[in-house]
Amino acid sequence: MNKTATPKIIVKLVEVTPDMACEMLEKNTMNRNIDQKRVDQYAQDMRCGRWQMNGTTIVFADDGTLLDGQHRLWAVVEAKVSVQLLIVYNADKDSIVTFDIGKTRTASNIMQIERSAHSVTAATLTKLLWLHDFVDCNLSPKTCQRDV
Repeated sequence: MNKTATPKIIVKLVEVTPDMACEMLEKNTMNRNIDQKRVDQYAQDMRCGRWQMNGTTIVFADDGTLLDGQHRLWAVVEAKVSVQLLIVYNADKDSIVTFDIGKTRTASNIMQIERSAHSVTAATLTKLLWLHDFVDCNLSPKTCQRDV
């Protein structure tokens, strides 16, 4: 592609079925490894109707290569449901290095967005409780009082 020419980007809202997602994933030749926990969470949200259209896109290069969206597409396959997704076509293949390089939102960031007056404290306490319930209890069961 001529780097001085502006690519003809096309954006479409598409109802992606599991079969369509499988076809799209055949073009997944240059992405990072799959984070199965992320796929499982997305699939769970899709199955339960919690998946939200938020403007995040599935991106294909001008040669058809999938550049961004593999976790969402795998989730559609695993959830066995159709989901509306925004799909971008004809992106510059070299642009893959610009995806997902921003800072991840923390629990504190999300609580702050939701206008929590004590977002940092609440996030810290939540993390400590989680560590106690899921780490300490496995290492030192005597410290846990669980109702069975």
